[in-house]
Amino acid sequence: MSERIMEYHISAEESKRISFLKTISIVFVLYIHAYAVEIGFSGEVSSLGLPMWLRAFEDYISKVISGFAVPMYFFLSSVLLFKSERKYVYTMKNKIKTLLVPYIFWNTMGILIFLVLENLSFTAPFFSGMNTPICESSFVEWMALYGIGADCPKVYPLWFLRDLMIVTALFPLIGMVAKKVPVIALAAGCILILSPEIIFFQKALAWFLLGAGVVRLNLHMEMLDKIPVFVCGMIYILSSLFVLLVNHIVLDRLFLIIGVLFWIRFSKEIEKNTHLNRWVKYLVPWTFVIYAFHEPAMTALKKICMKIFPLNPFFLFMEYFLIPIIIVFGCVFGGYLFKRTMPKLYAIATGER
Repeated sequence: MSERIMEYHISAEESKRISFLKTISIVFVLYIHAYAVEIGFSGEVSSLGLPMWLRAFEDYISKVISGFAVPMYFFLSSVLLFKSERKYVYTMKNKIKTLLVPYIFWNTMGILIFLVLENLSFTAPFFSGMNTPICESSFVEWMALYGIGADCPKVYPLWFLRDLMIVTALFPLIGMVAKKVPVIALAAGCILILSPEIIFFQKALAWFLLGAGVVRLNLHMEMLDKIPVFVCGMIYILSSLFVLLVNHIVLDRLFLIIGVLFWIRFSKEIEKNTHLNRWVKYLVPWTFVIYAFHEPAMTALKKICMKIFPLNPFFLFMEYFLIPIIIVFGCVFGGYLFKRTMPKLYAIATGER
């Protein structure tokens, strides 16, 4: 099927930087999910008793610095979609393969894992008991497990794929707005980011509008590259500290835009740095596996650590810092084995990425 390509062209360097940005973002997503002040077990919720300095540190990393990660994914997905005018039917067929099938696969796997572990005597105590056991779930509760009529599916990071599917289905309408009035698309995106959430996929819609506007206005990374990285870094650090201290929702959301812009600019430095380039490039092929599998592994590892190690600041800090790193390399190793042993199923599970 032929496609009419727009003038917006992504260079080889920009393509590489987009891959880097996706990889950096998934690592920060892990630190978002590493944040915890309490852990739920069967019949009880145990507080971690974080000291003030550690609570502030985790707030800064997980709630401030890492906030750009999911918006970055929405934004990049939008740019990659709108950079060429694709037929609607062609796009939706492709998204069934790359989004819907992996969404169903990984959520089903998560549900099955929970179903088994909830009913084994030696693993049942690790579940909080706050939710209805899967084997006792009603039809409505089963729909909620797949994110239908619920804020998140059972494997809650998959809400991103669900919302991405929704805004992708709306891309002709978003594209029409951006084509006629691209500045309005940018403004509408910013307004939606700063506004209270009215619809559950508002975050995805906001960043898709921004991405569509960027494509229509032919804006590229090189525009940010003209700003000295030192200046960008100082603005980023000072504004992040201000957001942490003031703790206001509008400032938090404004900082999301600053964060996305900063990391786009900083991706240039990664692209130029041989050592950073090598490490990030190594993780690029495994970002989807890390995204899909990290949450249940991280939850399990946090609970195991809480049972094994003392709840003192040193161990709590090391667990917060190291668990995401362990999960990254564990997912890479697991993904490698999955791909080598079951390549066809791996292709289905990852949307042939």
